[in-house]
Amino acid sequence: MFAWYLRLLGLSMGVVIFLFTAETPLSGATFSRFEESQTASSWTSAPHKRLDLPRNFTEGREDSSEDQGNFDALKVAAQVVNANPFLSDREATRIGNAIIRNSEKYKLDPELVLAVVLVESAARPWARSSKGARGLMQVMPHMAKPLELAGHLNTIESNIEAGCIILSGNIRRLGEEDGISTYFWGQNIRGGGYFNRVEAARTQIRGFHSNKENF
Repeated sequence: MFAWYLRLLGLSMGVVIFLFTAETPLSGATFSRFEESQTASSWTSAPHKRLDLPRNFTEGREDSSEDQGNFDALKVAAQVVNANPFLSDREATRIGNAIIRNSEKYKLDPELVLAVVLVESAARPWARSSKGARGLMQVMPHMAKPLELAGHLNTIESNIEAGCIILSGNIRRLGEEDGISTYFWGQNIRGGGYFNRVEAARTQIRGFHSNKENF
């Protein structure tokens, strides 16, 4: 009966099998934007999608390439798309600009901010943890509320600014290692695992953007 219906539609069984398998993960796992896990070591091995960015990509922000060792918004955008191919070029552009702008504003290394984004959310603006942390930098609503930023926590610009404010405050009070660890653990730091993951991501970021074939 099924084969007869396919003939009526003018489709072959081979076409149907191809269409089905093309949309089905090889592992058999179902994909969820909110639930899939991705580590700092896995995002760099994802297929790299070259960006088709507009000529006015950096319009509206200060040129920081000289101050930040040529690590600019374009390179940030390329890396977030590499981590999360589901991002549109416009989303990647906004993430790149927001990371560079807020790194400068809150005196943070942009590679560190990008590393936190990749470790926390694998560059997914829609990410939400089981404890309620939201967005690219997995900011808790009760931490963001006193900041009175525009938009909501899943807005790219608001989320990155909130995360940068919290991270820079931690580092200013506690130093870099404990400040980064506190971003994840809070005041009760339980080992250096989180700091090590962020540092591993930062090392991979440097390797990625030093490879001219990625741009």
